[in-house]
Amino acid sequence: MAFFRRFFSIIIIFLFIAGMAFSAQAQNQPQQFIGNPGHWVSGPFLQYYLSSENPELLFGNPISIEFSDATTNQRVQYFEKARFDLIDGNAGTGVVSAPVGEFLYEPDKNREAGITYDPAVCKRFGNSFSVCYAFWQFYRANNGLLHLGLPLANAEINAAGFLMQYFQNGVLEWHPEKEAGQRVVRGDLGRRYFDQFVDEPAYLHPDLNALPAGILRSPQVSVFVAKAIVTANSSQTVHVVVKDQYQQPISGAVVGVTATMPDGRDFFFRLPESNSSGLSTFELLIGDFSPRDVVLISALVTTPDGSATGESWFRIWW
Repeated sequence: MAFFRRFFSIIIIFLFIAGMAFSAQAQNQPQQFIGNPGHWVSGPFLQYYLSSENPELLFGNPISIEFSDATTNQRVQYFEKARFDLIDGNAGTGVVSAPVGEFLYEPDKNREAGITYDPAVCKRFGNSFSVCYAFWQFYRANNGLLHLGLPLANAEINAAGFLMQYFQNGVLEWHPEKEAGQRVVRGDLGRRYFDQFVDEPAYLHPDLNALPAGILRSPQVSVFVAKAIVTANSSQTVHVVVKDQYQQPISGAVVGVTATMPDGRDFFFRLPESNSSGLSTFELLIGDFSPRDVVLISALVTTPDGSATGESWFRIWW
């Protein structure tokens, strides 16, 4: 019996030491807090993100925490334009871009752009599809075979009339309204796939207790009125809600509201500072205006970390 007690004691000590070593290894992983609102990106995910010379252009900012995908049992992290998958295989552990393009591409939905193949400005792949002109320039400059994968079709025109091309891991879009050199954009397929197939809000919110020290809490303002319509010579309740980029209430914000009446006159009101729920409220008196007239409400909120505005409106009725 004494032998078995000693044996189990040794096993428990071994497991404790192994757990401590794993915890220390996890804590010692390199990590960066990226984006605003942002998330931590660490270990192999960070290494893959930084493997691009312009990761924000190619992957966007992270939109989720790192978590275990229930369908694949793999660790994943979503970015605006991509999903990163942590793969364990014979060659070791590494991160790859998930084929979100394959998951979301709908053949025959859009018409082909009909771009003539020119070997001087195009690349034809083994699957017979070609990447041409600015799309090919972007593909070459950003290690497209690794990060975008093979094209799934030739360039197409979408329903809005814009040029686009799907790849295994993403989509490229042509935006003529942008400046020269910035008109090719990788579409936000990471966000689109997350919203369509994952839709778990808990993965979108970082651990608020683990945010970087000194991070600015950028104010976000929402303005609400109690009633969409009011009668003349009555009153309206106006609510101003102040939250940060993580949707956490900000208390102590300085709140000012300007009410623009139908006759064009502006009235400014200094509201109470926002409370612990981020809320500031006041009653606005309404004069003798005609039915269908509109009153505009504009709020300006100031905090130590910045300022923000919000708007609302309501209508005068009988």
